[in-house]
Amino acid sequence: MTKVALSIPSSPFLDDDYVFPPLGVLYLKSYLEVVKDIKVDIYNSNHWLDFRYCGYNYDYIGFSCTTPQYKVHEKILNERTFFYQNKVPIILGGSHATYYSSELKNSNFDFIVRGDGEIAITNIINGKSIPYPLGLSIPMSSEQMNEAPLPWRDPGFLGQYVYNLKEKDMKSSRPATVIMTSRGCTMSCAFCEHSQTILRLYDLLRVWDEIKQCKDCGFRAIMFFDDIFTLHKMRLKIICGFLMKEDMIFRCFGHANRMDEDIADMLASSGCVEMGVG
Repeated sequence: MTKVALSIPSSPFLDDDYVFPPLGVLYLKSYLEVVKDIKVDIYNSNHWLDFRYCGYNYDYIGFSCTTPQYKVHEKILNERTFFYQNKVPIILGGSHATYYSSELKNSNFDFIVRGDGEIAITNIINGKSIPYPLGLSIPMSSEQMNEAPLPWRDPGFLGQYVYNLKEKDMKSSRPATVIMTSRGCTMSCAFCEHSQTILRLYDLLRVWDEIKQCKDCGFRAIMFFDDIFTLHKMRLKIICGFLMKEDMIFRCFGHANRMDEDIADMLASSGCVEMGVG
């Protein structure tokens, strides 16, 4: 069986690495293991020493990288002979690889993946992709997204990440974790590199399954990380109904052009305690 290590090193720009779990990596682990029968281990900075000493046991190693983390990755690459005894191919993905791939064409990474990693990494492992200086981009369709398994959510792993949402009374709080109900964003905010990308939605019943999955892991609050959670009013109404049935409070993001009094009332009455508006 092919074995892959996915590593999330420390983030120097954060006060605390352990607030929001790396949801993209959890999607990837689930897809590769369930759909492709590829063994995946995740290493975060809590387990970085373990990774350094056992990294050579893997067939491929992937890093998930934000732009502030890239200097950390460069340092790791300089040490690759220390913990890679067999020159294991190294894959870089994440937001920095997606938006700054042109700056990585002379890097020491063997493969660059831009955007969705599920199909791209599968092709790399199956030998269907050669190293490409500007990165490999194979987005999933809405159908492929919805056919994929739910993200890998292990209570022990998620328990390392601590994020609490305060109740409306501001006196008590609930443990929260993250969900995405879509990928992409059709808006055109000047500050955002994710703007004007293809919007792909998860099916509503799948969203409910994720809410219940989070509840089964012991969480009673959700942080929705969609850029525009409030884009479609009827879809939002149905999701809010799911949250009320599961007795969840939540936080979300929205866009100023996709907000009105009805949406505000709907959010408030269904358990939304905070919203970020762009």
